[in-house]
Amino acid sequence: MKDENRVLISGKINSDLKITKYKDKESGKETIFVGFQLESEKKQITKREQPNNYVWVNAYGEQAEFCRDYLSKGRQILVEGTLESEGWRDAKKIQHYKWFVK
Repeated sequence: MKDENRVLISGKINSDLKITKYKDKESGKETIFVGFQLESEKKQITKREQPNNYVWVNAYGEQAEFCRDYLSKGRQILVEGTLESEGWRDAKKIQHYKWFVK
């Protein structure tokens, strides 16, 4: 992992784990994907309370197996990964973006 795009984030798993099996295009082996939403806690920086932040976390292969076996909704964790995004257009041709840690 390159140091230019390293993310550390901690929080509580806020969603059920989305577990999907798929066939890896390069190796042809069956592997798994796990995705879940992480909620970072509110911070009282000023007199106003800051809103919670929600970030999706995506894991593949061995890391996904670890997530499947040991993580669940409500668990407090620390995640290290890279920040990535994906974009898409909906039926109304509106562009949407989703940020996640891989």
